[in-house]
Amino acid sequence: MKRKHESTSKIVPWANSRFRLKTRWEDWGMDKHFWAHLERRAPGKFGRLQVMHAIVPTSRRHADPLFGSARYRKAIADSARDVFRQAGVPETQVKDFMETIASEYPYPNEEEIFVEQISSPPFATLLAERHKDLSYYQSGVPRFTIQDVQLIRESLRHWHRRIKASPMEREQFLNAVFRRGLL
Repeated sequence: MKRKHESTSKIVPWANSRFRLKTRWEDWGMDKHFWAHLERRAPGKFGRLQVMHAIVPTSRRHADPLFGSARYRKAIADSARDVFRQAGVPETQVKDFMETIASEYPYPNEEEIFVEQISSPPFATLLAERHKDLSYYQSGVPRFTIQDVQLIRESLRHWHRRIKASPMEREQFLNAVFRRGLL
């Protein structure tokens, strides 16, 4: 019988706790690792939780593109905020701790995430030469418009026809996806 995997255990909040955030960087040669730990003290108790462990590539030559991505930075920072809330850190301290983390490990803005999304190899392969027709390149607003959605739908239809007609096109797309480790 297969066992179900248990989700990660929830963090038990301690009543009447004091909280402190400790951060440090470690240089591992090809990349740097950022660690943040939450120390919490309650009468008769002491605990230390790992809030985040983020990898920051220092060399783009061999680094995994995931660790340099805005989506990765956002996910790591959001999970840190979640740990603070689960531990029972007061909201004012959560804000202070997140500002401390953001000063060393910047939280991506909406535009960085959007540009990363539209610059991804599958998306760029899908739109091909029409990539620059997205409204973002005219207006600078990081959102899809109705015209963008129509452009993407049209490109999908055109791409589907190309893929069916040409095995070379299919191979090119699969190379773009698998070479980048996107699946």
